[in-house]
Amino acid sequence: MSKFKMMFLKLGIILFYSDTDSFDIDQLLNIKYVRSELGKLKLEHSFEETVYLAIKVYGGRNKDFEYVRIKGLKNPISFKDIKSLLYKNKKLEIPQEKWYRDLSKSKISIKKKSIVCRLQKTKEN
Repeated sequence: MSKFKMMFLKLGIILFYSDTDSFDIDQLLNIKYVRSELGKLKLEHSFEETVYLAIKVYGGRNKDFEYVRIKGLKNPISFKDIKSLLYKNKKLEIPQEKWYRDLSKSKISIKKKSIVCRLQKTKEN
């Protein structure tokens, strides 16, 4: 991954977001780097608009497709919902089920729980 980041820097490609196995950049990558073979990259999405709120909290959309990723969230939300979090004091409460298992009793219980998403002010921002 660091090899690609250095290449982006040399070529003037803007890196918006990166994770251990993925990155989002401001332009399409040269086709010689995009292949299905090991060591090459796979183009998963091309977006017209994106929002990056935190590590593993982001979304993108184009005219045909929306993709939103929030780590730990099982129920999908819309791109419009994640984009709304950019506004001050905005939060989303997303209900979902959480499964708990007690192996000593051979029991599984399901509880309703809400995940709350919001931006918080820190020293860095």
